[in-house]
Amino acid sequence: MPDGGAAPGCGKWLKLETSMAIRKLSTVSLSVDRSPWAYDQANRAKIEKSWNRAVQENPTLHNGDVFMLTKWHFAGDTLSGTVQPASFAGFLYWREQGYPETGARNCFGSSVLQSKEGHLLFGRMAPHTATSGLVYPVGGSLSSEDVYDDRLEIECNIARELQEETGLKPDDAMREEGYICVEEGPRISLAARFIFDCDSKALRQRIKAHLDASDAPELDEVVVFRRRAFARHHRMPAYARMLIDHLLTQ
Repeated sequence: MPDGGAAPGCGKWLKLETSMAIRKLSTVSLSVDRSPWAYDQANRAKIEKSWNRAVQENPTLHNGDVFMLTKWHFAGDTLSGTVQPASFAGFLYWREQGYPETGARNCFGSSVLQSKEGHLLFGRMAPHTATSGLVYPVGGSLSSEDVYDDRLEIECNIARELQEETGLKPDDAMREEGYICVEEGPRISLAARFIFDCDSKALRQRIKAHLDASDAPELDEVVVFRRRAFARHHRMPAYARMLIDHLLTQ
């Protein structure tokens, strides 16, 4: 899943200014620059120390590859950009430091699951994950599994994370065209909206069956939002609340 909140940072980097916007996109075009993320390279010793501490606290963490959005441009309903590889350890250190300004953003795909009566279904992260207890749409970091011929395919990221975390597939629902793009401080969320032909109770049970059959599911609960006010009962990053406010009428 994408990241949650973090403590304020300090040091030579300027803290990332908070900005919030929500827009509809029809196209996302991301190219891959194979050179490593500069922040990762500049802070290797500190990142390693921080990672060793994190693994001691949570041995299930895995230092895999992620991709940071380092260049981007909005033109009409299109997002064009460039992503660069980074270590998950480096990403976590950046988060731990309060998202210092590096000229990069945490860009990720996500799936907004909506039942036929209009309820939204989000996931709560399991205790063994790096964002334990946070509630937000199903999704996850960009990785090498989403790269094809030097292009980062956001549709692959969305479909992969949806199936891994819920057992659902894009073909199981009606897909609204385009993406709901939420810019929120260090994050750029690219959400696909999937509308299912069943009520929220049945859809939740279907996802729960997948979680119960998994050895180490990333989610430990499926949270149903019927009204905007339900969001105040959960720990959620701001972009997730913005999606709820945008999609629910009351």
